[in-house]
Amino acid sequence: MPLGLGPLLDQLVTLLLLIAAVFCGFHAYKKHVNPRLPLDVQNSSAPLPPSSPRSPAAAATPGASRILVTRTSSIKQWNYGTAGEVNGFLLTNGMLAIVPPALGAQIHSAADIGSELSVAGYWSEGGNRRSIINVQSVSIHGQRFYCSR
Repeated sequence: MPLGLGPLLDQLVTLLLLIAAVFCGFHAYKKHVNPRLPLDVQNSSAPLPPSSPRSPAAAATPGASRILVTRTSSIKQWNYGTAGEVNGFLLTNGMLAIVPPALGAQIHSAADIGSELSVAGYWSEGGNRRSIINVQSVSIHGQRFYCSR
């Protein structure tokens, strides 16, 4: 598809777009066919739950990619939804915690930026290999908040 920039420049742009498409396709293939777990999940000494993707029982279990984890860290940043509701927060250890709006409101009223908390939930890997935890419960200053999904 000529862009009207001259034949040599058109060919160069087409070649660069082709190279970008090949690399992006390869990256998407690696991410979905052979995802790697972060080191703290790979080297876990706890026994694997039957739903763990590395467990022998995982092959027969639907939705087997759910790994329950607990992490203690501090809140680095609040994340807000389009209506201004708290739908998650970034932890200082780099993990992104995703919460439903009702739980987000409770956590936001009980904690500030820098507050240390303990988060329990299901781990997954998001874009740019960021660890994401879908929160099931949070402990802050001795208070425990639960997800009511």
